[in-house]
Amino acid sequence: MGVSILASFVSGVLVFSESTLLYFSIPAILLLLFGLSRLAPPQGNIFRNWRSLLGGLIFGLFLIPYKFAEVPILEFMGSFALGIFVSAELLVAILSIKRRALFEYGLAPSVTSMLMGVLWVIGQHGCFWAIDSNGALGYAVGYPLTQLNLLVNLLWGVVVFGEYPTKPERIKLAIAVSVILCGGALLALSKM
Repeated sequence: MGVSILASFVSGVLVFSESTLLYFSIPAILLLLFGLSRLAPPQGNIFRNWRSLLGGLIFGLFLIPYKFAEVPILEFMGSFALGIFVSAELLVAILSIKRRALFEYGLAPSVTSMLMGVLWVIGQHGCFWAIDSNGALGYAVGYPLTQLNLLVNLLWGVVVFGEYPTKPERIKLAIAVSVILCGGALLALSKM
């Protein structure tokens, strides 16, 4: 998540020349990255997880074609969602061939997955609006702010799944969330 936030911010400022108050946005990005690092489990060499770093980089830059396309959101969203759906099906087919066995899907998980796909497209629509040229935020600020949905995921994990069960873990979580929220507020202020 941190790599995608950093990649989108840097590309928004350098590639798209988006205006942002750097004395707010740079400390904001640093706060976001620091808060996220407090949530991550301790690890050794950072480059050992190169696939995660590459995935974060791709995830932070995958909306750049939309910025260059200069088409209305709804026109781009249809082909975008269809492309992801077809790519996912191709990936399942490749994995099935590699495993030499078909994946078996029950009706309930299939319907649930489709509904979650619809929710994802709705969320992506908000993300597209945030980075749109006519939107208020742009790629450098809008995309990192949309990634604060992590806080909803954390709340869901704590309330529903009982994650961070001990008091020291909850204190660590509260501190990390506070730092992330301060970073988000500073980032929002950078567009004033």
